[in-house]
Amino acid sequence: MGRGRLKRLPVVDEEGRPLGIVSRGDLLKVRLRSDAELAEEVRRELLRFLVPAGVATLGVQVADGEVTLTGRLPESVPAELAVRLAGAVPGVVGVTAAFTSVA
Repeated sequence: MGRGRLKRLPVVDEEGRPLGIVSRGDLLKVRLRSDAELAEEVRRELLRFLVPAGVATLGVQVADGEVTLTGRLPESVPAELAVRLAGAVPGVVGVTAAFTSVA
């Protein structure tokens, strides 16, 4: 986009049907989030979807967009699901998890 001096690009699906428009600003907003903002959103998303109150401990650390998840998850919650949810947060570039299970 920068080299072509384009400010917006169409977004299409696999068959070329238009889905919307993305701007340079849209793309930059995701990359310009602080690690603290990312950590807070990842923590909020994981607690909201996965962890019943008082059943688990959750550590979220972020460095340069790379998330590290630690703590304990209930046995009913697969670590892979937590990793996928964390990775879906805009601005996260990678996720590493080291969970233990809670009986």
